[in-house]
Amino acid sequence: MTDRSSVDQIISRYDLNKFHYIIFLIGGSGYFFDAMDVASISFILPVLKIQWQLSNVQLGEIGSATFVGYILGALERFLS
Repeated sequence: MTDRSSVDQIISRYDLNKFHYIIFLIGGSGYFFDAMDVASISFILPVLKIQWQLSNVQLGEIGSATFVGYILGALERFLS
């Protein structure tokens, strides 16, 4: 098992460069858009329930569609 101090020494040898910032920006953007998708659905569902006269089951199906998409996207790697 690796000692904690040796891991810290290995990490401290390398400086952050442009590549690391680009990777951070790409990952942060992906997280931002996923969170925005979930948040926007949570604000839209009450309005849709009134205007489209949806049942609670239908609201649940719409709300869970994002997470089903996450699962299918994760499985796509194994299916292709």
